[in-house]
Amino acid sequence: MNNQSSRYAYLMVCCLFVSTLFSCKTKDSNAAQNNTNTPSVSVAATNTVSDSLQAQYDRARAKIDDLMTERSRMDSQLSIKNAELAKLKGKLKHEQKTSHQYAAKLKNEKKLVEKLTGETRDYADRIGRLQSQNDMLAAQKDSLLHQYLALKELGSVLHASNIRLTALHLKHHGTKEKKTVKARKANILRVNFDIDENRIAENGTKKIYLVIIGPDGQLLSDNVMVAGMMSTPEGNSVKYSVLKEIALKKGEPVKDVTVDWKQENNYKKGMYNIAIYNGGYKIGGGSVDLI
Repeated sequence: MNNQSSRYAYLMVCCLFVSTLFSCKTKDSNAAQNNTNTPSVSVAATNTVSDSLQAQYDRARAKIDDLMTERSRMDSQLSIKNAELAKLKGKLKHEQKTSHQYAAKLKNEKKLVEKLTGETRDYADRIGRLQSQNDMLAAQKDSLLHQYLALKELGSVLHASNIRLTALHLKHHGTKEKKTVKARKANILRVNFDIDENRIAENGTKKIYLVIIGPDGQLLSDNVMVAGMMSTPEGNSVKYSVLKEIALKKGEPVKDVTVDWKQENNYKKGMYNIAIYNGGYKIGGGSVDLI
């Protein structure tokens, strides 16, 4: 802007100078006409000065034209620069506005992030509590399931009723049987019983174990050293004398189950005790006394 002012001042000076020269030339011309009687040497000198002034005038006018052209060009450039500056100001204003909007948006998003972070911690705490509750419920479920299975197993245990124990004497080469109470005549100890209906036990073959204890307190077995073993619910092992398998239908009784105990040796006098087991549980029992 200072260069533009300097050039404009210079232009004004040149214009004033040209005007002055033009005024001087006019005065000289008038003087020449008024003094026609002046010697020729003075006229010639005057013409020389006039030509010199004309040349200076022409140069000044050319300079003025150049300056005017330069001023026009500078004005054009100034307009372009002003337009660019206005455009830059508008862009800066837009950027400032956008920056303010972005800052506000960033502030809101920061608040949202803080809120979500807090909610995430709350959810994590809730999930932890729910996981603990879930573990507790799972443990309770396992416990209830174990209890249910135990009760179901217990409810599935069969029950023997109408238990009868008889000592038999075989006659006519075993074709005829006769009850006896005498130990020396007994050939068979027969156990008869019924299995009551059970609405929990599933259909299928069920195992019935008989434990027969003689008067001497010993287990009657084909081979006591390798007697059969059954397990109790407490995890104990119990030897048994006879295994009997029966076919059971759910909800239906099994009548008159017969189990015979035979041995090569003679029976001893005294009390014979018989216990009946199913699923490791004692489901019945009885005794018979031989004399």
